[in-house]
Amino acid sequence: MATNAVKKDKKVLTKTTKTPVMEPTTGGHTLPAKEETSLAVAADDGDQQQMIFELGERKDREIVVSDDEVTIRAKFEPHKSMTFTKNRWAQFTGLFTLLDTEAKELNRKTRPVAFRRHVGDGYYVSVNDGVMCVDIRKFFLPYGLQSGNERPTKAGIALRLSEWGEFYEDIVPIIHHLFPSLANAKPCYEEDEHYGQLGMMACASCNPFDHTSSWS
Repeated sequence: MATNAVKKDKKVLTKTTKTPVMEPTTGGHTLPAKEETSLAVAADDGDQQQMIFELGERKDREIVVSDDEVTIRAKFEPHKSMTFTKNRWAQFTGLFTLLDTEAKELNRKTRPVAFRRHVGDGYYVSVNDGVMCVDIRKFFLPYGLQSGNERPTKAGIALRLSEWGEFYEDIVPIIHHLFPSLANAKPCYEEDEHYGQLGMMACASCNPFDHTSSWS
């Protein structure tokens, strides 16, 4: 495996490109990463590990992973990004089967597609006819409107269908293998304090627009 190591400001950066990466799994099997996927590992002395994956043919999307969060961002457009806390990540990955079905339907065109789900804290993931991507975006509630009339903001990122496929099928299994804290993350609604209607209503992540004033 070809690697290059660079020391800079007490950091070590190891980058592998266009080389199949075979990661052992707990079952004794191996988990291959696609040759097109570039993987960078950066670690500070004593700090937690961080990994960066390049995504898609254009390599203009990056996935930055640590024990506590996952950020998907556009390399050359810093304002286009989405950060998943462990709670959001658990809710997001819990929708993967449904999301992938809807994403495939955009090409199959056998029925209308209008999919949107909340993944916590006012962030939604959407797949809709006429837009060939999986969109992950922050929403807001305009002043004077009631819940159910949320509007999208510019904060977020869209994954092309090919990028979604690579992310879902190839990169996420590696993330979950290398970061057990993310693989085992639970959504807030599975926590004890969330049980019952009052607990659910009190959750600011599940009900962000009932806990904040939205002036936009």
